[in-house]
Amino acid sequence: MNIALSTAAFFPRDIDECIALANSVGIKTLELMPQDISECTVEFDKEIKSIDPDMWIYSIHFPLVLLAFFFNPNPRAKKTGEEISRNLIDMAAYLNTKLIVMHSPHKEKGTPVFRDVSIEHIRYLCDLAAEKDIKIAIENNPGSDTSHPQDLLAFIKELDRSNIIIVIDTTESMEAGVAPEEFLEKIPHVDHLHISDFSSNGKHLPLGLGDIKWEKIVNLMKSRDYQGKWVIELSYRHMLENAETTLKESVNFLRDLLV
Repeated sequence: MNIALSTAAFFPRDIDECIALANSVGIKTLELMPQDISECTVEFDKEIKSIDPDMWIYSIHFPLVLLAFFFNPNPRAKKTGEEISRNLIDMAAYLNTKLIVMHSPHKEKGTPVFRDVSIEHIRYLCDLAAEKDIKIAIENNPGSDTSHPQDLLAFIKELDRSNIIIVIDTTESMEAGVAPEEFLEKIPHVDHLHISDFSSNGKHLPLGLGDIKWEKIVNLMKSRDYQGKWVIELSYRHMLENAETTLKESVNFLRDLLV
């Protein structure tokens, strides 16, 4: 069963608690969301392995807390962004991580001075990753150049790198006003999924508590013989209390659909 969990949901817990929560619901595959620059190092990888050598960090999400460096045209900040990229690739190679998830810049950062450095940085990350046979997964993101299917495909074409793949986030799709199944239908090939529910009452909800048509999504991906991960990525707000129960309910909801 290709179910994984995003550690973004476990914020502000430290990595030992994140791993314990994953183990409590029987999941041994994680998408790591680093929360500090110290978590973008091989030393942090060794800490993860010392806690649970069998926990697989299948994917790493470029740390949102550090995007200010990645999308920053200031020369010193730009060098820091490049250093973060090099460290992420080194740690991904150490952990046998298959892909790194990357966002496109938001529209308010889309003026040429910001957008140009963003394109440059993503290409730099792709080139580093290619040397280690690691994929860069570009995610749909409302308010950015990847809000809608045609925009996402155009952005990837502009990046012009052979090791780019696509990740679709169900909540981000809903926020952009596109039902996830419609988004998926317009993308020829999807390699990675971030899944959470969505309604007018909240986003990144536990599965089954929103308006998303999960059976349609699962049936579509089954028809395509989807082999990627289903990464459950809930908002940390829904995990501050009763985390194990909340997580278990979403895992079981998905397991029942995937059988």
